[in-house]
Amino acid sequence: MFNFKFNKSNIFGKGFYSKWNNRSNRFIGEYKVIAQSDLYDFLKQDVYVLDVRTEREFKGMRIKNAINIPLYMLNRNIQSIIPDKESKILVYCMSGDRARLAIQKLNNMEYKNIYIWGNGGLNTLKLKELLEY
Repeated sequence: MFNFKFNKSNIFGKGFYSKWNNRSNRFIGEYKVIAQSDLYDFLKQDVYVLDVRTEREFKGMRIKNAINIPLYMLNRNIQSIIPDKESKILVYCMSGDRARLAIQKLNNMEYKNIYIWGNGGLNTLKLKELLEY
């Protein structure tokens, strides 16, 4: 494993990224980053959209067709909802913090095709037409 730092030239690139949290020196996980401009086309594919916020947050606002599994229930519920570990999974939360923790958990459970956009937070999503309330 290696220490990977994001910069503007590789945030929107293709391929898997291994990311370490430099503050805590903890491995976050392997995932692919999707540019917001590519989200429309990406969501037309066979992909699970996983919201790891609380049920209350999810009821307020979410990406259309998203599945809600709060982060604290992810280990217990993910395999019954997404049994195929090769499935594409787009993970998000409000700020991106819980999405990164979910990536780490999904990697530990051997899920292979994990995606986020930018930092994985709804607060950075500019494509408001993808949301439902």
